[in-house]
Amino acid sequence: MVKFYSPKQTNSKAAPQAKTFHIDAMDVYGQGVCRSHQPVAFVDGGLPGETCEARVTRTHKSHLQATVKKVEHAVTARTQPFCPVYEQCGGCQLQHVEPSAALTWRQQAIEDYWRKHLKITDIPWQAALTGDKPAYRRKTRLAIDARNPDKFKLGFRQQSSNKIIEIDHCPVLEASLSKLIRPLAELLSKQTSRSNIGHVTLLAGENIQLVQIKLIRPASKELIQQLTAFAQAHHVNMALEYSGGAVELLVEHEALICRLNESSYLMPAANDFVQVNNAVNRQMIAQALAWLNLTKSAIVADLFCGLGNFTLPLAQQVKRVLAVEGVAEMVQRGAVSALEQSINNIQWQHGDLTSTSLLNELLHNPLDAVVLDPSREGALEVCRAVGLAQVNKILYVSCNPTTFARDAALLLAQGYRMEKVSLLEMFPYTRHLELMALFSLSKSE
Repeated sequence: MVKFYSPKQTNSKAAPQAKTFHIDAMDVYGQGVCRSHQPVAFVDGGLPGETCEARVTRTHKSHLQATVKKVEHAVTARTQPFCPVYEQCGGCQLQHVEPSAALTWRQQAIEDYWRKHLKITDIPWQAALTGDKPAYRRKTRLAIDARNPDKFKLGFRQQSSNKIIEIDHCPVLEASLSKLIRPLAELLSKQTSRSNIGHVTLLAGENIQLVQIKLIRPASKELIQQLTAFAQAHHVNMALEYSGGAVELLVEHEALICRLNESSYLMPAANDFVQVNNAVNRQMIAQALAWLNLTKSAIVADLFCGLGNFTLPLAQQVKRVLAVEGVAEMVQRGAVSALEQSINNIQWQHGDLTSTSLLNELLHNPLDAVVLDPSREGALEVCRAVGLAQVNKILYVSCNPTTFARDAALLLAQGYRMEKVSLLEMFPYTRHLELMALFSLSKSE
């Protein structure tokens, strides 16, 4: 089974000691790698070419985990973090490295692994897709700590902890969201029922912002009045989410939309999955359409379709799209959005894409291409079924290099070749890395 080392907490015995490491490379998660040490050391905060003093945090038979304490010889790609709570907050992990350098090093880590384990000798890299920085996120969830009546906190969870880091702005959020944090904190801190609040979700559309308050217990009349006034004063939509998942829209100035391109858009709710990087998402969609290069007569399956991030733009270029998603509410909302835009050549379906019977039913249709955008678990069962059906083109968008490598190995074994691949900088300054690959059936000699 394909594996990369992932920087997670383990049950291995802790061994807090300081050592000096020379960093040889960066792994796909943005950690420094010291191969000269035995066993190999993964050094959080270390950059290729640097010599660092680091504290060993975990020991394993095959590797060590360590965290930089002091950089003895820094490289030019090392930068000063721009966020004042960078070292405490768990949101960003790579503000200490220039983003383009991090992309280059991480692409090299992926390439080295693929050459060794997938036996790909000529990797068809295309330019990475990147966007504006640092204020790129159009969605976030803020945690609340109201246990101390004299010290209300609104912010993010501390790295590897449940403690809340209080903030009054966030430099990686779109400005329209960041500026809401301080007035929201001031409003909520004054509420006698503030301990009834679980968390706050912020979502920015092209046209308006949404604030959704998760409630542990029913809201007081005072809180509802104050939130309604806040929504009017800041011209945002305001919603309450109750225990059990029911949502009440207190104020809606206009329906929130997130554009995919000039001719299509999503209409997400606060709890729906939506790509948080608007600029990169638009480029990703445009690249997908260009790489697939489908005709007006084509029939496409968009599996793990969500709200229709690829479905809606595809439908405007092909004859028909079969759109399948495992979350029923997202299927319903996607269908409503399509009708709103007079897009009527999509067959929406709620279904479990690990089901062999469902996959056989879907692939009984003649398909020109399949688009896959699965969660971190990947799409092993789908790749197996699509490969057996010998669909000519597969566009795979992955948010997990480990499961992608596993699935890619299966596709290559089934007679596909990787025609194009590029990194997607959907989450700059973080360990998360996404990629897009186009697979096509190898031509018979």
